[in-house]
Amino acid sequence: MKVDIFIDSGTPSLNAKFVNTNLGKASSMRMLKGLGNKDFSFLESDTYLNYREAYIDFLSNHKSYYNYCANLDIIHNPKESFANQKMMEKAGLKPIPVFHIGTDFKWLKRMLDRGHKFIALGGGLAEAKQKTFPILDFIWENYLTDKDGYPIVKVHGFGITAVPILVRYPWYSVDSSVVVMRSAYGEIIIPKMRDGKYRFDIPPYLVNISSKYDKVGGENNAKYFGRLTREEKDYILKYIDYCGFEMGKSKYVKVKHSYKVKENEREIKKGLIERKLENGLVNDRFVRCVFNYNYYLNLKEILTPFPRKFKIKSIASRDLFMDSDVVVRSSRKFKSRKLKFYLSADLDLALEDSYLKQSLEKGFGYERMYSFFYLSQEVKKHLKAIRTFRKEVTKHEERQHKEI
Repeated sequence: MKVDIFIDSGTPSLNAKFVNTNLGKASSMRMLKGLGNKDFSFLESDTYLNYREAYIDFLSNHKSYYNYCANLDIIHNPKESFANQKMMEKAGLKPIPVFHIGTDFKWLKRMLDRGHKFIALGGGLAEAKQKTFPILDFIWENYLTDKDGYPIVKVHGFGITAVPILVRYPWYSVDSSVVVMRSAYGEIIIPKMRDGKYRFDIPPYLVNISSKYDKVGGENNAKYFGRLTREEKDYILKYIDYCGFEMGKSKYVKVKHSYKVKENEREIKKGLIERKLENGLVNDRFVRCVFNYNYYLNLKEILTPFPRKFKIKSIASRDLFMDSDVVVRSSRKFKSRKLKFYLSADLDLALEDSYLKQSLEKGFGYERMYSFFYLSQEVKKHLKAIRTFRKEVTKHEERQHKEI
């Protein structure tokens, strides 16, 4: 089992801090239309220039700790992104260039003309809405695949979790923080069933299984496990058992406001604690994280390995982008491999350690994306964690080899 590390520049966080502070979260349509605050005066600030220098220095001095790194791309500013690409290459790095949806296609063409074998797509890809399909269909059909529909480059999709988008396009790799985010809020991902088989290639059910939300209330109560029908509960419990996980069990105890929480307890609210009796999905976000990641591992197993053929042709996409500079490109041969799904989120070291250990126990791979925007705040701790991960994986593989 391999530990595969991808270092991202932290562009979304950087953009939110310097550019979109007054715009709220970027929507798919905002990205598609190229909308947003286009005041890039921050590019001349010492904060940005120091950040860029630190990112390049970090990557240059720690090449043995990662497999891939992304360009320091500036959203809606392809010229500055291209300048950073060349600067990083001059420093001896091999950053993956990033094309943002809503940017002029000439910049995507430039990436291909420069001979990049691996590129990334970003911006507005998280949601599987019909309005996002035409532009993605157009890009894949006219830039990223040959005349037979096979990829001519490896493509990474930033922030992709929506199953229809994962299934529709022949990605080489994707990343998403949704596994961690849903786990933190008590949610688990449950596949639907068709003809007696679990289907991981269609949108799943989302169920809030943490009893914390039943005790204190919250927006997720509508799909809380405790309020489902007996038939729905049985379906979920059967899948949990199928995956080899445990529900867990907790006891809720009223205490004095001055009560000090113990190791196997957590405070739900003042005067109420949860005491873990059996560790499992209902009371451990670490376990939920691994469980949810397992859903995407199952999806990986049923997807045709890369390079798979892009079969869907959208007539609407041709009408929307008739004036684009489309070029027919020659085929390129790639080794067959399963989709890479990088877990991306800013995690504390306790979660990193727990997630790794449970991944080892379940026999999962560990594909992890770190954002430099957060990594730079505790570089030494994270480096130590990565080093520990690699050592533990090596030891695990050596033990398995001896057993065989």
